[in-house]
Amino acid sequence: MGSHVADALTSAGHEVTIFDRQPSPWLQSGQRFVEGDLESESSLEEALQGQEAVYHFAALADLDQCVNQPILAAQLNVMGTIRLAERCLALGIRRFLFGSTVYVYSRSGSFYRASKQAAETFLEEFREQGLELTILRYGSLYGPRAGANNSIGKLLGQAWEHGRIVYHGTGEERREFIHVLDAARASVEALQSQYAGTCLTLTGPEVYRYHEILELLQEMWPTPLVVELQPSERKAHYHLTPYQYAPRSGQKLIVNPFTDLGQGLLDCLNEMQQRKNHAH
Repeated sequence: MGSHVADALTSAGHEVTIFDRQPSPWLQSGQRFVEGDLESESSLEEALQGQEAVYHFAALADLDQCVNQPILAAQLNVMGTIRLAERCLALGIRRFLFGSTVYVYSRSGSFYRASKQAAETFLEEFREQGLELTILRYGSLYGPRAGANNSIGKLLGQAWEHGRIVYHGTGEERREFIHVLDAARASVEALQSQYAGTCLTLTGPEVYRYHEILELLQEMWPTPLVVELQPSERKAHYHLTPYQYAPRSGQKLIVNPFTDLGQGLLDCLNEMQQRKNHAH
């Protein structure tokens, strides 16, 4: 998500500084990079100097890892957010956009959800101290540069490597998938002053069941694609909807035009082909 938002900001004419623990492989010409993490005060100060707005995406985002490492989830997702918000206010940086999740509406999501809820609560208090806060609650992202734990990326990877997909679940699980480039464009739009002090839900305009995604892939695939459903033991993920918990209400922001899911899947497959060609 972060690299795509950085690129979208650059395309919109903004000067962009990327602060991360390791250099970005997608760093564009003209984008400044500062290496460090949220516990490194000197490098954090270097990255924040002269900034007018901050997008905060640094987090432990894998749900299963958060289940197994709740202390680390709290350290990174809650304490890291507090450190960054505190430094922004100290340096006079008022505009703050926080990458959250639709899991904050839910009782699912385990310690990941809890850490994001806690971070949002702390940020609301910083808002009372003058932080011009926008909370970006992302749904199910997919698209290029996805990490190994991305749900759509996993399905495509299995099909690409093995000609077979093993899906853990009933297939009735529903998600509002949003292409990462659409989410990035919406994230840049959220920088506008009218969205300061708001919570924005960034999900796709349509609801898909996983069995529909699997059938779509079977139709798109150039060779017969075997799909096998197996029981899921993952307790942290929601089944039909994340909307159970009730934090401060948010608005849903949809970019227009948006990327059709079928076209988005083709884009992912094209990227896989390019990676394979480049590897050889």
